Amino acid sequence: MTKSKAITELYALFGASHNADINLARLNKLLDELMAQPERKPMHPQIKKMYEDYFDKCFKESPAARRTWVRLSDTQIENVYYEMTKLHRGAPMPWGQIQFGKALQEKFIEVNT
Repeated sequence: MTKSKAITELYALFGASHNADINLARLNKLLDELMAQPERKPMHPQIKKMYEDYFDKCFKESPAARRTWVRLSDTQIENVYYEMTKLHRGAPMPWGQIQFGKALQEKFIEVNT
């Protein structure tokens, strides 16, 4: 059974009437068919090595990823909080929380650049 046929079968199964016994039997049959699929052949060792080398090259840590980040002090966080409460006093709570989060993010970026 191909993947697309299996997906089609699953959509049909979940769109079917709500007879739980019939749907469960169909689901078990579908799972049995999917599990009976033959395993893929292992990848040729040279091709596998090429993929691994390419992956290592693409995702190797850059110097910027290894640097230490400067954390915000409690005082800096409090200052951002007080600035946000002055600006958004009376605003709905979720809006104020989002603005506080954005302001913290901006301060963090400012400190670390």
